[in-house]
Amino acid sequence: MFQTLNAQSLWLALIMPVWMVSMAADVKPRPRIYIYPISPEFRNHRPQDMIRMYSLEVLFPKLLRESPYYEPDPSQADFYYVHVWLYHHGPRPPGGGDFCRARVQRVIQALREAGPWWELSNATHIFPLTTDMGFCTSTWEPNYGGAAPLLRHSILLQHYGRVTPVVERSAEACDVAWGWQWSAGCDVALAHADSWRGPDAQPPCYVRGKDLLVPSPAAEHPETTRFLNQSLAQLPRDKLMYFSGMMDTWFRNPAMPHADAGYSGGVRQTIYKLYKDDPRFSLHNGTDKGWTYWQRMSGATFCLAPAGMGWGARFKTSVTRGCIPLIIQDGLKVEWEDVLPLKEFALRMPSAWMHRLPDILDQVVRSPGKVERMQQALRCVWPLFWWSRPHGRAFELTMCVLHARLVGAEVQLDLQSCTVQCGPGSTAWKVHGQQQGTS
Repeated sequence: MFQTLNAQSLWLALIMPVWMVSMAADVKPRPRIYIYPISPEFRNHRPQDMIRMYSLEVLFPKLLRESPYYEPDPSQADFYYVHVWLYHHGPRPPGGGDFCRARVQRVIQALREAGPWWELSNATHIFPLTTDMGFCTSTWEPNYGGAAPLLRHSILLQHYGRVTPVVERSAEACDVAWGWQWSAGCDVALAHADSWRGPDAQPPCYVRGKDLLVPSPAAEHPETTRFLNQSLAQLPRDKLMYFSGMMDTWFRNPAMPHADAGYSGGVRQTIYKLYKDDPRFSLHNGTDKGWTYWQRMSGATFCLAPAGMGWGARFKTSVTRGCIPLIIQDGLKVEWEDVLPLKEFALRMPSAWMHRLPDILDQVVRSPGKVERMQQALRCVWPLFWWSRPHGRAFELTMCVLHARLVGAEVQLDLQSCTVQCGPGSTAWKVHGQQQGTS
């Protein structure tokens, strides 16, 4: 049975020791995923214009085709991947919403022409949505008409985890100084509540148990993490918290001083203004360049993980560098938050507590063994946030989540053995092959 193995079986045996009953060449693990042969017109962006942080829609189908989960026979598939690019969609001709509606209708027609599977169950179809606000501001957003029936019930492979519909940014919906506009936009929670009402109520941007909230492929250079670079691993952690990034956005407007609050919910700006002169903090207005960024991150115990214009890349970057992430993203879940026990290796804090941040972090540091346990957990889980081979296991965890859904189970992570189990009776698989680096 083991004398002849095809390429997929070798990939399975060497790279992915997951929940197979057998590793024989004729046995396929589940989930089995079919890739629709969608026309290249829906993937018409120039390769040289690809943006790495949004490129999962390009990378994911490549990983899928190389894996044993790829199913060329649609009648045998558990799920169906719709091979379109929604971020790298090419130049948009004049027409705005009309263009998007027409594009949606062409994709729907292509799915119907490919077979009966779309009509039988569009809930088994996976769409990539790597845009800043995922379903809420994709190029096929619901306001364009015709898009909601296409995406609302399907599985969205995305990075944006807002659990409510998106609302107007404060710059557009609230004017404190003059009172020309008075609306629920002056209170984000009220605005979210209003968005659920009436016949035109919008669905949430992310739905737990339906969508896949996964990491971005951004920032995956092995030499930039202490887990793979001993020179970074040996740096002392002499700063309490680190953040470097854009503070003054293009929304800055002296006539409307609140106009930039939509960017990260005002978190990065507030933290910087409050603590930029505190010597325990390493906060920088503008992204540190090159090697300096990774050195400073490696020298901190905690790293701020705010949102950006939509989802933010800082949580994944912190996890994969061994810096305990401090998540301040009210109403937004981060990648794998519904899959992994984030409380074991990350902190989440409401923005209302920002004025007490040093006291809160000091309390964590003083808690016996807590920081060391969280750093050890980061050492275990970081490959689950990394896509690139040979270190990344984000693809494996994605398949694990889908497998667990098929059998009605939850993914289980054992931090002691650093193994993942995808359902009852499945074989636990090791997150790491050989342990590398130090925490």
